[in-house]
Amino acid sequence: MDYYNQQIRNHLYGKTAFRFIPGERLITRDPVLAPDSKTIIFSTSTEFTIQEFSEDRYSNYEAWRLKVATDDGVSRQIYALHEDEQNRFDAETSRLLAIAKRNPFLWRDYYHHLEQFANVRNCFAITVHNSQGSTFLECGVDGQDLSKRLNPERDDTVKDLLAKVKEHNRLWYVGASRARRRILVVP
Repeated sequence: MDYYNQQIRNHLYGKTAFRFIPGERLITRDPVLAPDSKTIIFSTSTEFTIQEFSEDRYSNYEAWRLKVATDDGVSRQIYALHEDEQNRFDAETSRLLAIAKRNPFLWRDYYHHLEQFANVRNCFAITVHNSQGSTFLECGVDGQDLSKRLNPERDDTVKDLLAKVKEHNRLWYVGASRARRRILVVP
C-alpha cells in the first residue's frame, strides 16, 4: 500500500510537495492517543482530512502539528513525528525497550514513547481489510495481489486449500463491493 500511495501522491502533488497538504486524506495505522496517554482521539483506520499543518516541536522532537477533521465533522489537533527525527526516535525506542526488558515497571515509559505521535499514512490505496464498511465513488482492485492468497504451502491440506479459495473469494467480494459507480480490476 505504501508504494501505491506514494506513486499516487507524487502524481497528484509532485515529488517535492510538503509532507502534508491541506485537503489531503489520511488514515490512522494505530489508535491516536491524547497527551494523557489514556484517551483515544482516533481509533485505528480512522480517515480524516488535513485542514492545516505546521512544523512544531512536541515532546522534545521536531514534529508536524496537524489540524484534522473526520467526515463526521470531528476536529482535532494531532502531532506526527517529523521525518528528519525518525532515526533519533528509533534509537530512543530501542533504548527504552532494553531498559523495560530489565525492569518491568518501565514498560509504561516504552509504550508512552511509542504512542506519543500519530502513525498516519495516505489512504489513496488501502487494503481490502481496511476498506470494509467503507464506500467509495470508484475503486481499483489488484487481482495479482489477491491471487497471492491462493499460493499453496508445502504442508497445506485439502482443507487448507479450500480455506484459501474461500478467503480469496471473500476478499474479491469485499474489494469489488466498495465502489458506488465504477471499479477497475487489474487481473
